[in-house]
Amino acid sequence: MSLIDSLARGIDALRRPEFTGENRCDACTVVNAAIVAVVGLVLYKVRKPLGYLAVAVGSALVYLRGYVVPGTPSFAPELVRPLPIDFDHDEPEGVGSGSLTGSDEDAEPSEFDGEEIIEALARAEVVEAGEEQLYLNESFRENWEARIEELGELEPDALADRTAVASPHDVEGEVHGNRILLKGAGRDVWLSHPIAIAEAAATETLANWDVDAEMRAAAAEPLRTFIELCPACGGDVRETTLRQCCGGPGSYQSRPGQLVLACEDCDTVLFEFDDVAV
Repeated sequence: MSLIDSLARGIDALRRPEFTGENRCDACTVVNAAIVAVVGLVLYKVRKPLGYLAVAVGSALVYLRGYVVPGTPSFAPELVRPLPIDFDHDEPEGVGSGSLTGSDEDAEPSEFDGEEIIEALARAEVVEAGEEQLYLNESFRENWEARIEELGELEPDALADRTAVASPHDVEGEVHGNRILLKGAGRDVWLSHPIAIAEAAATETLANWDVDAEMRAAAAEPLRTFIELCPACGGDVRETTLRQCCGGPGSYQSRPGQLVLACEDCDTVLFEFDDVAV
């Protein structure tokens, strides 16, 4: 392996796409850039090469990783709030609320209510009743996760097409950065790639179970409450809250107590429960 290849692999290992690009937090970037500049200036006064090195390394890490100071998301947004600058720190639209049948904001009322969907899934033995809660049939889970893995390996355009086919409406799928637009049926529906994967996989898997075709897409969203593996990276999904910024669960957001299901490894939000302050 050449030195250039080794360097490229090292840079890729440092990258944190969940905190950079479209997910970059301007507040975190500004605060870290200021800290890097101050540290560089202090070291420059001690020894010029150290100052230059600190600024170069710090700037590279901010560019590749979003921030260099641990815990930045917990204090940066509040720190810059008094400044007369709009850092555009609104939370992303539809973090976990989009679905094949629409989003909470723009969806038409479903022809199936939640009770009807659960009853249909129970009749088909997709979900099973425990003493205090419902459980997902393990055979269904295995098939669903295998389909999630399959869809996760598709190119974005192919995933958009499969998601459009899974939709209950006559729509076309388009890729726009890290989201998929289902366009048609008189309205637009936006899905993150992980949610598109999860719901399209659920709908396709339900085709092999005794669930009416008209209900499969409607059942995909409630089935997300049972998801255990992240479609984005394969990490474990757990229940948490939005408290930290940069798009991850726990971020500094307008709803820091919002209860969600999110990946432990990459912080991808996969489901938002009804608003709950915790």
